[in-house]
Amino acid sequence: MPLELEYHSLAEAAEGAQRILDDNWQGTHTLPAQGLYPHAWSWDSAFIAIGRARTAPERGAEELRNYFRGQWANGMCPHIVFAKNNTDYTPGPEFWQSAFRSDDAPDDVETSGLIQPPIHACAALHVARHWDDETARDDFLREMYPKLRAWHDYLYRERDPIGEGLIYIRHPWESGRDNSPVWDQLLSRFDLKPIDVPQYQRADCTDWKSAGRPSDAEYDAYMFLAEQAKREGYRERSLQRVCPFLVQDLLSNTVLVQAELDLAEIARMIGEDVDGHQGRADKTAEAMRRKLWDDQLRTFLPYDVQQGRRLHTHELGGFTPLFARIPTDEQAGQIAEQIESKAYSGSCHYRSFAAAGYSRIEPGYQARNYWRGPLWININWLIYRGLIDYEQHEELSKRLLRSIYVLPVLGGFREHYNPENGEGQGAENFSWSAALFLEEYHSGSYERLGIDPHAEIPDFQTALGLGNQD
Repeated sequence: MPLELEYHSLAEAAEGAQRILDDNWQGTHTLPAQGLYPHAWSWDSAFIAIGRARTAPERGAEELRNYFRGQWANGMCPHIVFAKNNTDYTPGPEFWQSAFRSDDAPDDVETSGLIQPPIHACAALHVARHWDDETARDDFLREMYPKLRAWHDYLYRERDPIGEGLIYIRHPWESGRDNSPVWDQLLSRFDLKPIDVPQYQRADCTDWKSAGRPSDAEYDAYMFLAEQAKREGYRERSLQRVCPFLVQDLLSNTVLVQAELDLAEIARMIGEDVDGHQGRADKTAEAMRRKLWDDQLRTFLPYDVQQGRRLHTHELGGFTPLFARIPTDEQAGQIAEQIESKAYSGSCHYRSFAAAGYSRIEPGYQARNYWRGPLWININWLIYRGLIDYEQHEELSKRLLRSIYVLPVLGGFREHYNPENGEGQGAENFSWSAALFLEEYHSGSYERLGIDPHAEIPDFQTALGLGNQD
């Protein structure tokens, strides 16, 4: 529980968020955080670009341009583009050996061999919409469109082998939600022997409490899967036969639907064909409603490709299809009821903290452990943005928005937060938390909550009630 507020007004918090992005800027890209994350991560770069769009769209464009230097010839966008002369991260480029193992990997940029949720087209369109310099904007879109199209083509060609409209991931890291309890069922099937796991030295537990990071057993599984992908030369056809972790992930497919819709808009703006992108978005959305919705649990569920069944789980990722307006109105209502319940919307004492990353009433929940329960601003932001389009759930959308504003005021811009008490956890001065706060602040969304951004917030109790109109 924080004893003192980190900031005493939203305006002061916005200044702090801007300082974080400026301090984390490396000349070509923004670090997710100093120390723990010394390279450019895929969806971090996109969220950071979104946060730059309203005040410095040219910087947001540079963020995306730099990241796409690492795009592979087959269109794949790797989850890490490594900075030069930095060896303080494991597994680093010497492990992935991307250019050596695959002819598709770039020779002049070192990358990983995995992906993350494909939100980049959403970021590119957002940057363009807030760029007053029309010439620079159009040049940027013409530059990015073929890269984004190739990225999506790769996903549908390589990650959807039967053409049903749903892409798979082949590693928990590809979900962006590394050690979520969602993956426990699959990882428990692994019977790993020491010879199966490559030698490695973890870099993520040196400066951080190990209780808040994935376990060594989980990391063994991660490294086994990464080694397997490397051994198969990152060839999807080979991995489809041998990889024990193939999952049609909810967040990845949701983001792809919205990214295809946004890529259609980019295509319209520069005179390219729109119909193909719209058609793929519609196909994926329909496949999700048909195959991944569970009437009994009233949520979307990921699908285990190897076992041919849905994974029964209770995580916030099941609600992210709201972001792309995939649920029907009835489904959205059932999802909203769950988010509002005590399972996701904080303890009875701190109802302002919505929403926990995993159900608080399920055995796998851990309030302080990375993706096993903490509240993440980016996931809440995606759900909040989706709920805006379901007008009957305005109050719930406000609750999510309040958390995006309140939590940094209480404990700064952290990697994630304890949903029980609002305590900041993980890396400090975390870029996407700062970026998405700035996106909301500069959009003026605090007006929805009746908050004066310059009004002083004197104490913790006042901060808890910020924007609470109950």
